[in-house]
Amino acid sequence: MPTPYPKEFRRDVVAVARQGDQSRAQVARSFGISESCLARWLRLADREDGAGGSASTSRLDDAAVRELLKRTKQLEQENEILRRAAVTEAPMTRGKEVFVVGGGNSAGQAAVHLSSFAARVTVLVRGHSLAESMSDYLIHEMNVRPNISIEFGCQIVDGGGSRRLEWLEIENRASGSTRRADAAAVFILIGAVSATDWLPDEIATDQWGFVLTGRKAEESPLWTHDRVPYSFETSVPGVFAVGDVRQGSVKRVASAAGEGSVAIQSCHAFLSQHPDTGAAACVSDH
Repeated sequence: MPTPYPKEFRRDVVAVARQGDQSRAQVARSFGISESCLARWLRLADREDGAGGSASTSRLDDAAVRELLKRTKQLEQENEILRRAAVTEAPMTRGKEVFVVGGGNSAGQAAVHLSSFAARVTVLVRGHSLAESMSDYLIHEMNVRPNISIEFGCQIVDGGGSRRLEWLEIENRASGSTRRADAAAVFILIGAVSATDWLPDEIATDQWGFVLTGRKAEESPLWTHDRVPYSFETSVPGVFAVGDVRQGSVKRVASAAGEGSVAIQSCHAFLSQHPDTGAAACVSDH
């Protein structure tokens, strides 16, 4: 089930719709929601305003709208990552003690979802507040779930077990003191850095530096060839990218290994069509 959109996000989308510069269908399509969903948000806003929306007619400038579209993409990515994780790991935590590391929306969404299965979910945050990094609705949701606790100013420094994870050592960052806690699983959601600054400009990346591959690479102005790129092929023919470095990948080792096995087939296909080409380069962070 998709994660609910934050109230502040819904408010801003309603503001764009009320500006009247685009039709409702255009606004809904721009922000990846259905027209019926947008209509429902508008009705709710009208009721909250109490005067047909007159209290919320302030305009958003172009920069604000662009920022809102960026937030839409981030929400979609977070929802997709959570959906994939929910199908696999979450049910296996039933009745167990689990930990979530992170202070952003992804960590909050994971904690809320896991709390439906695990006996207890502990969220570990390096900082001292969630106010600047997490949406209000998620903070509230975690606070009302009796089996979710939040520990601030701490970090994991060790962990172990006989055949699987059984314990974590958690350090208080201010005092340096540590404690050991039973743990059946730990979910780390602290974001990702692409680390692709070393790549040449000919390899297309998104605004965060993640490499575009396949159809995404084809849509880039850097792809100027009259064929469709192979699976995981970048904007440079014969150069492939798999794993965390690739835009849209599931940030997990098993997924990277699977992508690599497919990319190898594409490498062979490319070399068979270009026998005079040297070994095709494969870009990967694994």
